[in-house]
Amino acid sequence: ALLLGAEIAAADGRTGEARRKLAEAVELARPQELRRPFAESGPWVRRSLREAPRPAARHSRPADGPTAADGPTGADGPPPVVEALSARETEVLRQAARMLSTEEIAAELYVSANTVKTHLKSIYRKLCVTRRSDAVHRAQDLGLL
Repeated sequence: ALLLGAEIAAADGRTGEARRKLAEAVELARPQELRRPFAESGPWVRRSLREAPRPAARHSRPADGPTAADGPTGADGPPPVVEALSARETEVLRQAARMLSTEEIAAELYVSANTVKTHLKSIYRKLCVTRRSDAVHRAQDLGLL
């Protein structure tokens, strides 16, 4: 209900009210680790969460960093990660962070370039990004790298 109210408020131009309702929805979802309602609410949720300011104090992370099981971040954090990265995807992302090309990553991991491309597409989907540099920055923000 809060997500619907936030969407309606945002559509009516009441951004402050929309952000408050979205933040309240995130806080209510956190104890049960609910992520799907946010993922299924459409692009307006990601856009709203992305546009909100992100103070450093809101980014308290466990020692191992967040995973998909951590649930949605606050309304002033990045959009929720719906699915955790696999170990191989994390390794591909680490290599991408080193500024290696697709072919160089493939050689480092002893896989084909097409396998690396498949992992990168999956990483982009899971981190809600469209570019390699955005994936690296998002992973760093989430403490995955």
